[in-house]
Amino acid sequence: MRPLGKLHERWPWADCFLTYVQHFDVICCKPSTQMQVLRRAIHSGGQRLGEVIPVSQIRAYANLIPRFGQRTDSRLMSFNSSEHCHKFFLNKYFDKNTYFSLTL
Repeated sequence: MRPLGKLHERWPWADCFLTYVQHFDVICCKPSTQMQVLRRAIHSGGQRLGEVIPVSQIRAYANLIPRFGQRTDSRLMSFNSSEHCHKFFLNKYFDKNTYFSLTL
């Protein structure tokens, strides 16, 4: 997204693009896959923790795989699984740069 300012007025955000990002907490590392398990960070009121930041602050993207557990939620579809899931695997095998940066 890009903020719009007042017409005919110069302002510091004129050439800045923004994005919304969500925060995740690292829970553990699953030994069988060697992938970290992440959980959505939430406020005490239950809302997701996220913020709007400049795109220039993004260093790398992350590929997240929904972690379903023993029972799968019946609401899950291919287009909404990232919205209804609360736990994810951080896919370090997505590309070689991610793999080398996350492998010890």
